[in-house]
Amino acid sequence: MKLLLVIPYVPSLERPRSWNFIRRLSQKHEVSLITLVESAQEGARVQEIAPYCKVVKPIEIKKWQFYGNCLRYLPTLTPLRAASCFSPEGDRTIDALLRQERYDIVQVEQIRAAHFGARLEGVATVYDSTDSITLLLERAFKNSRRPLQKALFWEEMVKMRLYEPRISARFDRILMCSQEDADALLVSHPGLPISIVRNGVDLDYYVPQQLEPIPGRVVFTGRLSYYVNSDSVRFFLDEVFPRVLQKRPDATLDIVGSGPSQELLAEASERVRVTGFVPDLRPYIAQASVSICPVRLAVGTQNKIIEAMAMGTPVVASVPGSTGLAVEDGKELMMAADAAEFADRVVEVLDNPSLAHELARNGRAYVQEHHHWDRIVGQLEGIYCELV
Repeated sequence: MKLLLVIPYVPSLERPRSWNFIRRLSQKHEVSLITLVESAQEGARVQEIAPYCKVVKPIEIKKWQFYGNCLRYLPTLTPLRAASCFSPEGDRTIDALLRQERYDIVQVEQIRAAHFGARLEGVATVYDSTDSITLLLERAFKNSRRPLQKALFWEEMVKMRLYEPRISARFDRILMCSQEDADALLVSHPGLPISIVRNGVDLDYYVPQQLEPIPGRVVFTGRLSYYVNSDSVRFFLDEVFPRVLQKRPDATLDIVGSGPSQELLAEASERVRVTGFVPDLRPYIAQASVSICPVRLAVGTQNKIIEAMAMGTPVVASVPGSTGLAVEDGKELMMAADAAEFADRVVEVLDNPSLAHELARNGRAYVQEHHHWDRIVGQLEGIYCELV
């Protein structure tokens, strides 16, 4: 099949869903890619994905375009998360490719790029929504304690409740990571053609390593420019880590991921290391005695959990962070409902090597059964065949 993927960022290991879709689909199919590029760093990553694609068309979104779109659509019913990436050049590039080639499937990822595919006719279209953004905004609104931030979340949430189901209905098939997210979308638009396509993990890349875990070492991985991640790190630093240090004064924390704020960088100390972007997460995960996922606003599947599981690193996760995973508390990972319980669970794993070993073994077995990319991409190919 000939596939055209439209993605509002450059696929990379840091954003593994589209990266693994493209790498594996290209083994049997002809893949072309249109990707939005927002920075020079992202632009450099285009060369990493290019070998798997017949055609790659990077579309630059300059900061003035991003903010100009936001200002223009602020008084309208279009949510800023979608409007920020409106691009006439992107529309023209898609139209030109569709005139040159006959594609079997056009697949668009995330609400930021959904408008590119929603207007297309005469070709089968797939919308890889991954998560319910309305559900995410509802949780962010309830969680926020800053008046201005809360007002912005409320406005975006109200707009998204109208926009998300309306634009989703323009596609032949919608992909989501979890049933919870699918149910949230179906509430406002029953009957939408949704398929659950989980996030996966590259089990040949994320493998247990020979590095010895450092006693007391805790690790958080994830893009820190993403609000969900920055909020969860703030929660852990303020409410959980001080409790951990009371019982384990030797504990240390690695915060690993791109885009840390200046406020977060200022938290660096003898006990806290903030790395910023790193080309390879694996050494940090392998050297940790515990990997944490303290997210409070989670939707979909948290890649940080399944990547740590794949490497045999014990995981402690919040209850919201575990949503979308078919796991049992205390078997594949440890779950926590609040800050005090989260700290207790982290200390429990740090103090109990046999428990840590069991979690590591069961976690690896779980991702092998449920999150193998080859099986997931096979499911995706089945959806394509249905549509074609």
